[in-house]
Amino acid sequence: GIVSAGCGSCLKAATIACVTGGNPEKLIRIPDLTGFEKTEVVIPRSSRNEYDHAIRNVNVKVITVDTLEEMEQALSSRTAMIYLLAGNPEPLSLEAIVKLTKPLNIPVLVDAAAEDLTIPSVHLQKGATMVAYSGGKALCGPQCSGILLGPKGMMESAWHGIAPHHGPARDNNVGREEMIGALAAI
Repeated sequence: GIVSAGCGSCLKAATIACVTGGNPEKLIRIPDLTGFEKTEVVIPRSSRNEYDHAIRNVNVKVITVDTLEEMEQALSSRTAMIYLLAGNPEPLSLEAIVKLTKPLNIPVLVDAAAEDLTIPSVHLQKGATMVAYSGGKALCGPQCSGILLGPKGMMESAWHGIAPHHGPARDNNVGREEMIGALAAI
């Protein structure tokens, strides 16, 4: 996992990781996604919210779906990831979406900003690829911190997109105090 400058920063970093696949040449080209293979993010309408702006900042095309059938039709070789709020209702629950995306190797990001962090993460256990938490809400850590959990390679790709690196989310700088505070809250 990584500590970031809030859950929104985690959403942006996760999107960057999924769009670039860890390729540093692609990293420095964002927000120009010309020639990128992965440029779309599918989001159930019930998960659309003001915080998905962090995802749109990467310049991906957002495809909004209402049903499982629409989700299945929206998935393609251009799909970078699925974004989902924790507890998204049926028929587009995490478990139902994972059944569609796992065979296609499409990452699923769960926004669990206001939830308690369970160890192990309940969302990762249910099949999510990544899960983002606010450090300052249920964790009661620093208000300007966030935690992104997922597979090591994807976390490295996400970390390269944010500070201290000079990626497209360099402006989402997190201080050492917030990093240590978030770790202490965990």
